[in-house]
Amino acid sequence: SRLSELGIIVHTGHGSSTAEGGKRPITFALYPDYCYSILISAGFPNHLTCTVLNFGGELPYRKRIETDPTETYTETVNRIAVMVREAMQAVGVSPEKLCGIAILYDGIIDTVSGEILHSAYRPWPSHLKLREDLAEQLPFETSIIVDNASVFAGYAETSILSESAANRM
Repeated sequence: SRLSELGIIVHTGHGSSTAEGGKRPITFALYPDYCYSILISAGFPNHLTCTVLNFGGELPYRKRIETDPTETYTETVNRIAVMVREAMQAVGVSPEKLCGIAILYDGIIDTVSGEILHSAYRPWPSHLKLREDLAEQLPFETSIIVDNASVFAGYAETSILSESAANRM
């Protein structure tokens, strides 16, 4: 009841009764518009991709832009901040409905501090404080996670394999 009152879950109907003829269960689902995550893929030297994911696992927004591989770190952080604000405006996501921002980056990343220790594709200096620098560009507070492409790709691969195995059953 509490999760329903908070708008986190919504009633979706009734399930099937058991083989023994028990009471039909009431079914619920996550309310898709409860909160959103923004995913920034910056693991390639020539483009950035911004995706918005809702609580129901749907992707209401995706935009890919071409970038100049010689772009400076500051220009890249500014561009990411603009993409985040544009995505939030396009989907109508208020800061209160934003769970956080996940940034996939190339190279060696310190996930605890959110720093780019060494960029694989760009001739930038080391120890760039991406989490802090992006937070300064945004007019609201939110969680920002920075990790490298292999971690996110591994998670995506695991999710796809798990989903595929579930669909075969």
